[in-house]
Amino acid sequence: MNRHDELTPLSEMDNYEISHDDPDVRGWRAVTTDGRDLGRVRDLLIDRSMMKARYFTVSDGTQDDLMIPAASARLDREREQVQVSGDAREWERYAASSTPDTRTHARADDTRLTRAEEEVRIGTREVEAGEVVVAKHIETERVTRDVPIERERVRVERRPVSDAEGVSSIAADEIRIPLMEEEVVVEKRPVVKEELVISKERVTDTERIDTEVRREEFDISGDTNLVDEDRAKSRSRK
Repeated sequence: MNRHDELTPLSEMDNYEISHDDPDVRGWRAVTTDGRDLGRVRDLLIDRSMMKARYFTVSDGTQDDLMIPAASARLDREREQVQVSGDAREWERYAASSTPDTRTHARADDTRLTRAEEEVRIGTREVEAGEVVVAKHIETERVTRDVPIERERVRVERRPVSDAEGVSSIAADEIRIPLMEEEVVVEKRPVVKEELVISKERVTDTERIDTEVRREEFDISGDTNLVDEDRAKSRSRK
């Protein structure tokens, strides 16, 4: 029995409905985990023996529907998307050779061997490369200035008196004269003299990446004279 004999499109099952807890994904966009758009979900293939969805059929309008295993899909209800993992090339080959009823089947005597190779995808991400610390510290500098100051001094001048009247008594006496002088006052206050304007800028450099990728190659050996080289596209090795 063909492994798809038990699969039936949901659109052809009148007596089958999707559970109220599960969304009807028909019409949703199907995208890969890396963001590639595969098209819209056309239908669900139901396993009649288990009465559950086994595959999503996805169409982009330009080729046969892809058959994507439901087990490899994750539903994004908010975006109404079916996110799938896997290789779209495998789905295309599988759909072209295995879809029941309306699809063209591969010849029964064909034997298929797939070839895979690694692809390099290089991107960037933000990482902390270091930090710059901008701070202030205090330095002390000795300042010397010459400051002129004024002070009072007593000047004594003797003058003879010729027109004195009367007789003066002789007695001890004194006069007190206060003397004033300027005093140096040192006042210090902070004054803004300079400022730092701190910002960041992005610069672009080029970094060379050197890595290795692996790929599979076909090896054809044995009676290679029996191989039609036009149909066998692989490289022959002995």
